[in-house]
Amino acid sequence: MTLTQIISTIISFAIGMGIGSCATMPYWRLPRGEISSGKWYGGKRSACVHCGVQLRTRDLFPIFNWLITRGRCFNCQAPVNPVYFFIELSCAVLAALVYLRFGISESAILVYGMCVCLVILAATDYSFRVFPNALMVVFVLFATNYRVLVDHHLINMLQQFVFTVLGLILFYNSYQKICGKSFPGLRYLQMLSLAALCLPLSAYAGFFLLFLALALFAHIFSRSGKSYYGTVLALSLVLHLFYPGMLWGWLK
Repeated sequence: MTLTQIISTIISFAIGMGIGSCATMPYWRLPRGEISSGKWYGGKRSACVHCGVQLRTRDLFPIFNWLITRGRCFNCQAPVNPVYFFIELSCAVLAALVYLRFGISESAILVYGMCVCLVILAATDYSFRVFPNALMVVFVLFATNYRVLVDHHLINMLQQFVFTVLGLILFYNSYQKICGKSFPGLRYLQMLSLAALCLPLSAYAGFFLLFLALALFAHIFSRSGKSYYGTVLALSLVLHLFYPGMLWGWLK
């Protein structure tokens, strides 16, 4: 790795931290139906959820603030939700990895946009067990633009999406008839269908198999009662965005 690449990777990491700091607002506010624009465009400033004190500028960077305050509010000393730290760190690391994998390109921007959406979706699923519709729409915009940029065929993407949706609907209806109740993870089926927009068929097959394997692992070993399926789904999709044929090629 050259000196220029090292410096560019560090800059990408720093930019990712800034984006991650902004990403904590939709994580907390979208599930509550609040405006996610902060103090701009009619939104309210970020504040401690325990004592209500408005956060200072330096408090809006969870990675550094977490280390300085040891994960506590500077005013009331209440523990700060560690998900904030996870969001910013993930966005920063992914920014560096996207640069190393895709360089400075249109693909890099679109892949990173999807990655940020997936990080926030994993966080909202973990904390609130919901995928905000607004965030899913943003993911669709990034995904469709990326697929058209890579494949140059809109019709292939739409056909795969339709077949995926039909297959998941068939699974949903079969589950209802066999079990006599609705499938409890409808939001995961929705995200599985949206994943078909950004991955070709061979990559989607590998992504789906990896998701099933990791979801089964999370189900067996989870003892906290928290939902890790959103995190597993996001991780599986991010890996296949970086390396579309990584699992399917190995299986063949």
